[in-house]
Amino acid sequence: ESRGWTTIINDNLVQRTLALVAVVIGAISGIAGMLLAKATGWATAAFGEDSDGLVFFICFIVGVSMAIIIMDVVLSAVDTVIVSFAEAPQEFETNHPALSANMIQKWRSVYPNECGF
Repeated sequence: ESRGWTTIINDNLVQRTLALVAVVIGAISGIAGMLLAKATGWATAAFGEDSDGLVFFICFIVGVSMAIIIMDVVLSAVDTVIVSFAEAPQEFETNHPALSANMIQKWRSVYPNECGF
């Protein structure tokens, strides 16, 4: 039972962390877009003098959208590790012995005291 709760907590923490990273990437994209629009002057010509907020919002949405796509791939990789390695190590070793041995070796080098293999 404790293994299941740990997985749920870890998955939730990873998901929240990746969402925060996506928001930070969106904010950086918004600021970069706003600065680029100010430097080139295209937003003033297209949207008027008070276009900073609109340009920031558009660039923020684009940045967050692109970051979420990338973070979904990372989250899928984390889920794969949790399911195939942490939750069912024997099945993983039976079906993919070379990958299992490689992952155990890498995990032991990073977490020598915590790795229970």
